[in-house]
Amino acid sequence: MDASEILASIRPLVLVVDSSGVMLDARGGAGGFLGHEPADLVGRLVFDIVAPDALADVAGYFARLTANPTHPVLMPMPFRSVMTGSDGLPYGVDVIPTGVVADTGERNWIVMLVPQSMETSVSEPLNAELTGAGRDVVRSRLCDELCYHNQYGSLRWYFVALEDEPQVFGPRSDPGLLPVLQRAVDRGWQPWTTPTLAVDESGRPRSADDVLLPCTAPSSVTSAALRHAEPDQAFRIGFVPVELDGELIGVYLELRWVPASGELMVRANVLTRIQNLCQVTALLHERWRDRDRLVLAATRDTLTGLANRDALTDAIGAAVEPSAVLYVDVDRFKSVNDRYGHAVGDRVLVEIGRRIVASCRPGDVVARFGGDEFVVLLDGIDLETAEAIGQRIVDTFTEPLGVAGAPDHVSLSVGLAECRPGSDPVDLADRAMLVAKRSGRAQLVVA
Repeated sequence: MDASEILASIRPLVLVVDSSGVMLDARGGAGGFLGHEPADLVGRLVFDIVAPDALADVAGYFARLTANPTHPVLMPMPFRSVMTGSDGLPYGVDVIPTGVVADTGERNWIVMLVPQSMETSVSEPLNAELTGAGRDVVRSRLCDELCYHNQYGSLRWYFVALEDEPQVFGPRSDPGLLPVLQRAVDRGWQPWTTPTLAVDESGRPRSADDVLLPCTAPSSVTSAALRHAEPDQAFRIGFVPVELDGELIGVYLELRWVPASGELMVRANVLTRIQNLCQVTALLHERWRDRDRLVLAATRDTLTGLANRDALTDAIGAAVEPSAVLYVDVDRFKSVNDRYGHAVGDRVLVEIGRRIVASCRPGDVVARFGGDEFVVLLDGIDLETAEAIGQRIVDTFTEPLGVAGAPDHVSLSVGLAECRPGSDPVDLADRAMLVAKRSGRAQLVVA
């Protein structure tokens, strides 16, 4: 095998670029490089395949290094950039350039491009997480890591997050199957609940033969997938579980388009990459859980689970006009604690918080302001509607509490104030609540 054959068979792309940026030769990229055929790149500007967001950096880098070289061989540091695939989408690549100055003075660059998805590290999703990208973006980048498309077939990975309502995430090269998969999951398709997956055996080592578990897709998914297949291709699907502390938190679905005789299997050299992908996915979800716990601890009342004073202050600061605030105080609550004990009093406060929340709209912020006082932010609401919600809160306590060992009834005094520029709506609502108490309690007063 001569040098040309070796170059043609490697997966990274090797370019020869002249000082004006024209690609004089392209080798490697076996099976296609980000969908580009190397031969089709010859004669084009290298900047044509640089993603728009990275173009200024790459062009500036190239211009600086081509100006007045002082050494016959220039070997600048490798760097990371973003290239545009044949599908028009951006892909992270490692760029390894070497500058060569011939005896004639001609200056060329030998550039090797290595897709980051060919690495065993999941660098791009981790970079996205560390730079503050949203969780949905990070999950999509994770799905990018093991995808490929060449003359032998295509492979796409999708992640089904299971911690809340099942939600499906897909790669940037998603061929339109993401909504189809989401609908199938919404309708109850759960291949990961089949007996082939023993969740209680999370510690059992999985071999290359069983890390990818085959499953049967609904006809809607199969039909949609086959529309993206070549005439001689078949569609195969399997899944890989992702576990955290013994809990199934998600599933990777592998969708594969292969020759009709192709099988769904995992080769040993890919096993490590799949395991690494699952481990990083679990670590990211653990990081998100820890972050959510910290946010919850900083913004929630420990007894009732409602928002605390700091969270309420932030919400009021971000409120839109018109908005209003309700200040709620439990009438004669000290007598509840004195007669029935603080443990019963705590259970009463929890029930009061629950009823206030049930009386409000889903997006309203209900906070325990301190002791037996609650404050409600009614964001984006007119005064008439706010008054109706305040009265509903008062009226809901005409019903028995139903708390074991507690009094049958308690009542609330409520003050209502509009949020106006330059005013303190909480203070105004508090004053209105005091008027309600002096006027006989168990009523709403508008400031």
